[in-house]
Amino acid sequence: MEYSSNYLANMCGFHRCRPNWLQSCASIKWFTACYGVTSLLTSSLSMYMVSQITTIERQFGFSSTRSGQLMACNDIGFSAFVLIASYSANKVNIPRFLCLSTILYGISGILCSVPHFLHPPQPLGADVNRTDTQLRRSLNETRNFSAHVQTQSDGTGNSNSGTVALALIAIGMVLQGVGKAPRSPMAGKYLDDNTKPRETGFYMGIIQTLAIFGPAIAYGLGGLFSQVYVTLEPVEIHPRDPRWIGAWWLGFLVFGVAAIVFAVPLALFPSSFCATPKVAANRAPREQCCRRTLKDVIGIFTSSYRTLRIREYSLLLVANILNVIGYSAFMSFAPKYLEVQFNMPPWTSNVILGAFGIPAVCIGTFGGGLLTRKLKLTPSRCSLVMFLPQIPCLILTFVTMLLYCDQPRIHNWAQQRSNFLPAPCGGDRICSNNFLPVCAGNGVNYFSPCHAGCSEGTHFKFTNCTCVETGEVSPGLCKFDNCDKLWWVVAVNFVGTVLGASVMMPSFIFNLRIVPDKLKSMSIGISSLAISLFAFLPGPVIGGMLVDAACILWTGEGDARGSCSFYDNSALRNNIYGFGISCRAGAIVLMAVIVCLTWHMDKWPGRKHKAEVDFVYESHIRGQEDALVAKDAAL
Repeated sequence: MEYSSNYLANMCGFHRCRPNWLQSCASIKWFTACYGVTSLLTSSLSMYMVSQITTIERQFGFSSTRSGQLMACNDIGFSAFVLIASYSANKVNIPRFLCLSTILYGISGILCSVPHFLHPPQPLGADVNRTDTQLRRSLNETRNFSAHVQTQSDGTGNSNSGTVALALIAIGMVLQGVGKAPRSPMAGKYLDDNTKPRETGFYMGIIQTLAIFGPAIAYGLGGLFSQVYVTLEPVEIHPRDPRWIGAWWLGFLVFGVAAIVFAVPLALFPSSFCATPKVAANRAPREQCCRRTLKDVIGIFTSSYRTLRIREYSLLLVANILNVIGYSAFMSFAPKYLEVQFNMPPWTSNVILGAFGIPAVCIGTFGGGLLTRKLKLTPSRCSLVMFLPQIPCLILTFVTMLLYCDQPRIHNWAQQRSNFLPAPCGGDRICSNNFLPVCAGNGVNYFSPCHAGCSEGTHFKFTNCTCVETGEVSPGLCKFDNCDKLWWVVAVNFVGTVLGASVMMPSFIFNLRIVPDKLKSMSIGISSLAISLFAFLPGPVIGGMLVDAACILWTGEGDARGSCSFYDNSALRNNIYGFGISCRAGAIVLMAVIVCLTWHMDKWPGRKHKAEVDFVYESHIRGQEDALVAKDAAL
């Protein structure tokens, strides 16, 4: 008899190097700790892109649609490799494979930061040290104070810089998706194979809890790095200045390097902690392998067809896709939405989302899980638990849509359309169309320093402005001092997010139990793949298109059109929330149908007693424990 493993294979180390002092770490607890840290870093890196959308668009001149396509690249890589990774879980050394996937994550983060080094923006310090001769030229020339913002929005002024940046970040996001694909199925299998059945959920819960805090860290560090200028030089302009570009690349670099460093310990764990060697299976002939592979492929399609034939499962799948696509479209541009609607710098929106959005998801998820544990969920009760929170969520979305600040008003620009640009306050001036809003001390916004009648100044302060009583203006739109709707929006969204997240666990339970036992894994796989392909993949792209549809002024013209400089706030709000409301309303209709179909169902398919629903795999776990006891008794 030939063995596929020996004593060394169950020890921590690499190849023949397995020192005794390292064996104190040869436990599932240490693996959970090491893998939990990597999950924290990888989830942070995945969400960090969302926190820096505005900054990246400003440096490289991306539209929001293009930014959405970049974020969707993550799910392209994930969808392409998730089935391959799941199939390979039984054939590879899982800890080392997880190590490689985390290293790939780190490489993707570093790759996303490379465009900054290839095409760095022009340092503002160089402009400060120059004489102000150019700024004091006659305003009859088209060169004026706002010329600098055009250079910044195009990156380095080279049209190729945006293309190179787009390609590198897209490749990095695809690699992120590839690295994400094996993590959940392989980590779950490794924990399940090396722990007692009842402990698997406990260790997975620790890992998932750490991963949930990743987005909070991403938003927190994103807010911190957004307050640092992109070149890391001290500058006199502030983050509210429309020319401000935060150090977006720092986060990709920090998370990328940290992921690579903390991935290394994973490779030192054994493929199994079991002391008893497993008997190696004899290799089957090639013809038999081919027939088995063909049979497996046919079996996958057959099982998928049988799963999708279950009406309740298919209806819930479509309802979940509708809910997730609306959520994904909004959350992909949530920082930008807050920045535009409430005239705040990027760092503030990141801090708000990190401080309130992520805790709301945690509370809702925990509450939903607690509810599924306390209640004896029959199909009818479970469908009601999924359906009822959707109605207040829809109402709260309507309420949030009605909480907003007024559109920023620009002097002499009543219509606020790109084909009706404002005239300078003095009729004898000719100003360019480059948009660089400035704020006067009396709270009046001007299209640019030229439109305010300014003839002197630096890039940080404009003086001798004939149209302003104080004679000077500062860059950026005036603050919304008379609008207090922001915290109402935060509070209402917090409650809505808690309610929405509370449905996640009941939905998971329903998906798992409404199908026969043999189709449980297939139901989870189909649900994950369908939501990734039809919700998370198109969601950011749709969100970007909705944001771009509300744009009034663009940097560049025609084919060289870059990022948006000024939005119609009402159109942006209606587009984002209108799409979300439509998706949620469709999901509510489908869930109402599910409630009707399961109204008289008092037990799950294949179960004899309706009380047999306290835990997901309770009957399976008990069966395995009884089998182990019988085996020990026989020995």
